[in-house]
Amino acid sequence: MNKRKILNVSIAATSMILFASGLTTSVSAKNGLSIVKVGKTVCPAYGIANFHTVYSGKTHRITFTGTASGFKTLTIKYGNKVVKSVKVKKNGEKFKVNVSFKGYNTFKIYGDKKILKTVTSSKYATKKPNIYSYDQSEDNLKVKLYGKKGDIIIVWKNGQPINRQKVVSSELTTLTVENSAFDDNAKVVITERKLGKKTSKGIQLSKLDIGEHAIMN
Repeated sequence: MNKRKILNVSIAATSMILFASGLTTSVSAKNGLSIVKVGKTVCPAYGIANFHTVYSGKTHRITFTGTASGFKTLTIKYGNKVVKSVKVKKNGEKFKVNVSFKGYNTFKIYGDKKILKTVTSSKYATKKPNIYSYDQSEDNLKVKLYGKKGDIIIVWKNGQPINRQKVVSSELTTLTVENSAFDDNAKVVITERKLGKKTSKGIQLSKLDIGEHAIMN
């Protein structure tokens, strides 16, 4: 039996099972993959359709939504740790899973034991600030950077925010950090936050010699 016949038999068998359970209206092959139509939703016979991720800066949670077919348990790992596991009762079942987390590790979504989706920090987190230059005066350190309009630039001192500034254009944005922020060897960090995404990883700032000008790009 050739590959085309094997595929047709597989699709036919899947169709009989799903029709008998009343879960689907049709099964077809597209690009060599089995496709299941549940109501108006078209799903892979095994996998996730309409997959979306949304991050909330208020709750520090990421939300995964989609439509599941072909497996019984949806499992989410963060790093190598299982953080959520939900049962899938039928093909074409919609899911919405919220996960609270810290850090910038990778999420992996499994259908039973098969990995279906990978979500890296580039998907849910803002990129690091794109710093252009530093200028040190007797009073302050001026940081010039390129940011996305609407993003929020935040300066932190020992983990506490001391300055916030909204990016208003695609031109260079200048952020002023008073020299006193560096007193007592304080850790001063700059981050960027985009609406709907996690705050970026931080870049640590240091005082320069007075009059020193440093270009980063």
